[in-house]
Amino acid sequence: ERRKLRIYLAEWAPLQDLADELDMHMQSAGYIERGVAPFGTWVLTQTLATMCRFLLLGFELELYAPCEFQMVYWYHEWVCELRLQLQSATQQAAAAQAAAANATAAKKASSNKKKRPG
Repeated sequence: ERRKLRIYLAEWAPLQDLADELDMHMQSAGYIERGVAPFGTWVLTQTLATMCRFLLLGFELELYAPCEFQMVYWYHEWVCELRLQLQSATQQAAAAQAAAANATAAKKASSNKKKRPG
């Protein structure tokens, strides 16, 4: 499984650039708001999860020497922190988008009430 993950990570790497490019095109076309990158975020999330699994499999398969443990633990912690930061940023962006959508809907509803003759 670890060999497959290594190949997967190597083949998956160019997908990040493609996903970021797709996000930019979607933003410029007006399909998604500026600063929102759903495709790039998804690819990065999957990549980081795979990296974590790859590192942990090394422990399960006893591939690391004891002198390497500290470095691998540090790297795994760093990858996990990136995942948490990405998740937090994604949640904040989703909350901001929901608030903006609610505000837009409220404006439309109030303008429709004003237009209707009472």
